[in-house]
Amino acid sequence: RHADHACAAAAAQVRSRQGHVCAEPGGGKATGAVCAARGCREVLGPHNKVRCWRCSQDVCIRHRFEEDHACVPVKDAVAAALGHARASMAPAAFAEAHATLQKVFGNILGDPKNEKFRTLKKTNAVVSQKLNHPPCIEALKLCGFVDTGEAYSCSLVADLTLMRQMADALKANPPPSPPPAASSSNA
Repeated sequence: RHADHACAAAAAQVRSRQGHVCAEPGGGKATGAVCAARGCREVLGPHNKVRCWRCSQDVCIRHRFEEDHACVPVKDAVAAALGHARASMAPAAFAEAHATLQKVFGNILGDPKNEKFRTLKKTNAVVSQKLNHPPCIEALKLCGFVDTGEAYSCSLVADLTLMRQMADALKANPPPSPPPAASSSNA
């Protein structure tokens, strides 16, 4: 090491370390995003930033709950998820996904303590064929499901309020009926 002997390079290195002070970026002013909650000026950093799972806004720890910041109302979130699904999927695929989501949510709401209804394996044929669309996954996550890698899982302690509202919205907004098949009569 240079410090063990008295060379000029070692002395210069020690002097530069002693006089060096790291400057804060922005000339000493804090930089970064500010909490999205109205009136809050909290600067967000890795230690105090929370991303709302429903509206995707970055807020401080004080405003982490949906009622503490301008979060999307539940009805609007449900309507947006259904609208996104209807707009981005073919009518037949939407109808199948709609029926499958109704069944999944109905099973859980009908027997909330049954764990088998709360895990949807991605390798399951029904899940991979009928629910493997971004809007369907968005709807599952909105209702409390978490992507565990191999499956979508809903915790036994999850609040089922959103799932009830999603199930009600699915019932109230059925997919459009397919047009009647044209008869092929050779008269």
